[in-house]
Amino acid sequence: MDTQRRVSSFVHHWNRWVAVIIFLFALWGLLAFFDMGGYIGLEIIGGADFLGALRLLGIVIIGVIFVTPCWSFGLLGGFSPG
Repeated sequence: MDTQRRVSSFVHHWNRWVAVIIFLFALWGLLAFFDMGGYIGLEIIGGADFLGALRLLGIVIIGVIFVTPCWSFGLLGGFSPG
C-alpha cells in the first residue's frame, strides 16, 4: 500500500521531478563558468560568455515553468493583448 502511494505521488508530481533535473543541468552549466563543470557543463551553456549566460537563464526559466506551471502561464496570459 505504501509503495503504491509513493508511485502515485511520483506520477502526480512529475513536473517537479522534471524541474529538479532541469535545475541540476542549470547548476552543471553554472559550474562551467568557473571551470568546474567539465566538458558536459560547457556543452550545456555553449561557452563561458554572454550567450552562455543567456542559455543558462533560459534553462532556469524553463525549470521555473515546470515547478509552477499555473503561475507561469497565468503570468504569460497577463502579457497577452486582449
